[in-house]
Amino acid sequence: VRDLVVENADYIVDSLCRQLRHLDLNPQVPNVIAAVLSYIGMAHDILPLLDEP
Repeated sequence: VRDLVVENADYIVDSLCRQLRHLDLNPQVPNVIAAVLSYIGMAHDILPLLDEP
């Protein structure tokens, strides 16, 4: 799972950012992000990608 997330981080982050813009429609997104990052231990690598320009 870790390798899949790392190799596809750009696609995952793009999708998450779109969903985070509409938390009223996707209230579970922050919990999913936290669970996945906790499971794979990659929060320090993935979270900076969520910082949009």
